[in-house]
This record gives sequence, C-alpha cells and structure tokens, in this order.
Amino acid sequence: MLEWLEQDVDSGSRDRRRFWIARIFEALRLRRGVAPFQPTWATSWYRFQREVLAAAHPADRWAERLGVRISDCPQWLIVLRYAVRDAGTVARPTQLDGGFYGYHFPPPPASALVVGGHPMDLAVPSTTGVLIPEFLHKQIDHTADQWDAGGSLLGKIPGPTSEDIATQRTTPHELPGKTYPGVVSWMPSCI
Repeated sequence: MLEWLEQDVDSGSRDRRRFWIARIFEALRLRRGVAPFQPTWATSWYRFQREVLAAAHPADRWAERLGVRISDCPQWLIVLRYAVRDAGTVARPTQLDGGFYGYHFPPPPASALVVGGHPMDLAVPSTTGVLIPEFLHKQIDHTADQWDAGGSLLGKIPGPTSEDIATQRTTPHELPGKTYPGVVSWMPSCI
C-alpha cells in the first residue's frame, strides 16, 4: 500500500493528489455516518503559517510542533485551511480531551484567559520560543478546496519520533513557563 501511495500520490501531479485527497475525504464522510469520531484538534492558520510553514519545515516537524506523536510506520499529512465558522463551536482542550495520550500537555490555569490551549512541541530540544494555539471542534466534512486553501501541502513522515517520552516531556515545562508564571509550581514534574 505504501509503495502504491508513493508511486500514485507522491510522485503524481498536483491534480492526481487532489483527486485522491477528495476520495479520502469522501470515505471519511461516509465512515463518520457509521462511526463518528470526535473531536478534531486544530490550530490557527496565522500561527501555523508563521511558526511552522514560514520556516519551511518538513512534514515530520509539522507533526512535532502540533504535539502529534509519529508512529512506527510512515504516515502522510496534509494541511487544511478553513474558516472557524465552518467548524462550529471551538473549545479549549482539557485533560479530559487528552485522556491517556502521554503527549498532551494540559493548559495551565494561568492560560485560562487565552481562548485555546497549546500543543506540546515534541522536538528535542524545541527549536521555537513561541506557543501556538490549540483548539477542539466537532468533526466536520472536509473538502479538497480546504487543501487548496492550505497551500496544497502534502508531506510524508518517514518513521517514528526519535526521542523517548520522558525526554520530550521536558519541553512543555520550558515553553509555557516563559509565557505563564507558576507553571512549575502548578505541575512540578511533567513525567
């Protein structure tokens, strides 16, 4: 399957990629009718563009910057851009939303004045000094037009994150600690 994707999607034309992305969205739409998956995690286009895309990072860095653990097998990521009004109600993620996902860093109490939370940067060491926002919204139907609006970005992540979770969890203390006073007293240890 991965070989086929590489030949037909990665090395294909933009139109060919768009064709497959539209088919994937259609399959997801049909699947959601049978087994909905909630919620969708998102960030702001402004911050993502400024902090991630402007630095011309590869797809694995997109995932790291948004706190998405890279699994053991290759994965494909696409960037979507859509209006908040299309997402419906947008909320700040909490520990209840993160559940037992070890790469979720709950928003510190001092961030209550901020609209969203902040994803954990999984790069070790973190190459940024700026927190980006993190939001939740209900699952929606996506379109290839949203892929177009996001710059038609498609990237392959070759393999797993290189650092262990204990090393990666030192980063969330450092970055929010620069923005929100009292993070260390609120959560003395991230491990």
